[in-house]
Amino acid sequence: MADPWREQGAMRFEGRDGPRLSFAACEGPGRAELTLLEDDVVRLRWFPTGAPRMTRTWAVVGRAGDVGPEGRERADLGVFACPEPAVEVSAERVVLTGRGVRVEVTLAPFALRCLLPDGTVVLEDHPDLAYRHARGGGRGVRHTLRRDPGEVFLGLGEASGGIDRHHRRHRLRPSDALGYDAERSDPLYKHLPIVLSLTPGGHAAGLLYDTAAETVVDLGCEIDHYVGPFRYTEVRAFELDLYVLLGPALSDVVRRVQDLTGYAPLAPRWSLGYLGSTMRYTDAEDPRSELAGFVEEVRRHDIGCSGFHLSSGYSMGDDGLRYVFEWNRRRVPEPAAMLEPLRAAGIRTLANVKPALLTSHPDYADLAARGAFVRQAESDGDAPYRGRFWGGQGSYLDFSGPAAYDWWRARLRERILEVGVDASWNDNNEFQIGDDAARCAAGEAGDLRPVLTLLMNHASRAAQRDVRPDARDYQVTRSGGLGTQRYAQTWSGDNVTNWHTLAYNLPMGLSMSLCGWANHGHDVGGFAGPPPDAELLVRWIEQGVTMPRFTIHSWNDDGSATEPWSHPEVVPLVRRLMRLRTALVPYLATLQHAACARGEPITRPLVYAFQDWRPGWRESFVHMLGPALLVAPVLEPGARTRRALLPPGAWLELGTGTVWPGETWAELEAPLGRPALLLREGHALPLADATAVDDPRPAWLAGGAGVAAPAIAWLTHPTSAGEVRGELIWDDGVGRAFERGQVDRFELEGTLGRADVTVSLRVSAASGCGVSAHRVLVPGGTERLPWFGTGWASVAPRTVNG
Repeated sequence: MADPWREQGAMRFEGRDGPRLSFAACEGPGRAELTLLEDDVVRLRWFPTGAPRMTRTWAVVGRAGDVGPEGRERADLGVFACPEPAVEVSAERVVLTGRGVRVEVTLAPFALRCLLPDGTVVLEDHPDLAYRHARGGGRGVRHTLRRDPGEVFLGLGEASGGIDRHHRRHRLRPSDALGYDAERSDPLYKHLPIVLSLTPGGHAAGLLYDTAAETVVDLGCEIDHYVGPFRYTEVRAFELDLYVLLGPALSDVVRRVQDLTGYAPLAPRWSLGYLGSTMRYTDAEDPRSELAGFVEEVRRHDIGCSGFHLSSGYSMGDDGLRYVFEWNRRRVPEPAAMLEPLRAAGIRTLANVKPALLTSHPDYADLAARGAFVRQAESDGDAPYRGRFWGGQGSYLDFSGPAAYDWWRARLRERILEVGVDASWNDNNEFQIGDDAARCAAGEAGDLRPVLTLLMNHASRAAQRDVRPDARDYQVTRSGGLGTQRYAQTWSGDNVTNWHTLAYNLPMGLSMSLCGWANHGHDVGGFAGPPPDAELLVRWIEQGVTMPRFTIHSWNDDGSATEPWSHPEVVPLVRRLMRLRTALVPYLATLQHAACARGEPITRPLVYAFQDWRPGWRESFVHMLGPALLVAPVLEPGARTRRALLPPGAWLELGTGTVWPGETWAELEAPLGRPALLLREGHALPLADATAVDDPRPAWLAGGAGVAAPAIAWLTHPTSAGEVRGELIWDDGVGRAFERGQVDRFELEGTLGRADVTVSLRVSAASGCGVSAHRVLVPGGTERLPWFGTGWASVAPRTVNG
């Protein structure tokens, strides 16, 4: 069988233009550009046919922070610092040197080697296989690097399996993967071609491929004795646009990913509460009655709920098909009236919307005439591209053109948001277009599927800003690619109900964190399959309360809905866990500020938090929540303890008060309903005090101008020297005043020795919300909080303004 790949071969150096070095093939039309964008970021563009095909990007925005629906010219370097590199040229190679990186370019054959300033090699192209392209000028480029068997490979978003991707092959082509196996299924919903690596010496680097084309990443699954260990990324595109990110800290690489692709918006505080959801209610004959019943059950069980997802049943016609933006006026004669029970209970709403129209949709013919749909390949004519969608034939909207973008923005505004819905839930948006040659306004579908998802979210955000310009941006999306974190929170799609999913959804979320998408979660209780039994539901809720997004969502095989009260015998445990979630909101809100401003993940794998500790590099099932709290979920039935290898330091087991030394195995107590949580030494954890969560629907969770923060209890675990510190950031929780610096900052610092207790709380109050009461809890007393077995003694901090 003939080799489908052609080597790039030798190239010659053509010269430089500022930070950009140009190369041309010695034989054939190939060209390449190497550019130093930042002190530790290098970009390689390779055009096997001699010229770019995709001239615009929607993913990489640099210092601009965002782009309009038209995207950004890839050739524009104005959004980068572009420091002047030192360049050495010889007959055999070219060397580019910046403050944080050295790149050695071998010319024959063309290959790169990337080093840190101290000479440590962190990435090296394979000398014989580095750059190959499909024969005949078709779609397909392949980038091959040398692979060290001791390397750890991270990233690729929510790809299945453990956090270390070594020896796996993953395909990135968003798919509606209902009921997937969280350990093995591939592909899934997202397209995040980001590969982070950790050398055996502990140095981190990253490769970010700015492409929306189908991508296969092989990290040692394929083996060939004759060429040695290798890994490759294969893109079904006509060119390569690659960003090389040099650490050596993994945290620096994760931040650089967001410097390139943008930072997440600060979500409203109510989104940190319990968000209800199920398919059943809006599919019912009387959705309003079902929603009113949900509100009544919430009240009866004394459980708080701050938001609710309206599944697409409200748009389901009497023919059983779903028509986006079309309310079923027989079952829902007055949409605002359907929402009233939720609104009266202070529960915000998100409406499910889908980016394809069935051919029987009342707007289909008009939109087809206006060119608003993705069209067939040129060889097949000019009609809309059609495929199966939710039980019928339909066409995807082409959000890269103004007809679809403007229609969507107007319809979402008029039919959803102005009716009283608070946010959009952008669902089923994988854009499963089977023909790469299908046409969009911005190019071929093969280069644009995740871009269409991004632009759907872009248009939805525009509609929300039209209606509520002073409110924070917030929406949810199932699919997404590079840059979509700028617009939406996400979740891991339609998981299946079992213990295996409970376990392997964890590394899926942690990998999302490493790819710059901090605001994520999972369908607690499982979406597809049988309803969870009582033990599995409680354990899933234990895990869910420590995630950025906490939602119970289901489409159970027996037609039931998974709800907090599904098993009456464990409702007291569920209620207590819901209160714990509310108590964690001040800490979660602080972490969200750090994620949006500095790119710090909310949930953090141990390899991120303790990069110098090798035993944690491949840990998939224990993680940090922010810098202070270690989470060790119970992941198997019948267990009442959780064995975990603890990272360096000393750890206070909140359930028992036991202090565990680091780098040892600990048998943690985990009775049903009490997650195994450990507080890191030297840290203070700001929780809403127990009295502040007596009301399951506190006003401070909803937020608003002038709404004071709750009373705060700072849980502390001093170092051996008695030192402790912590931070709380607070604001109105709903508006954009934080963008003008109107936030309150509380910085706790002190010494908690046996004979001397000195704790200062530095307060910088600028939000106008008012400063609440604060107290410091020191281990060793007799007071107990509802969620933990540790005994505490209360200390009043000395408040210092400024």
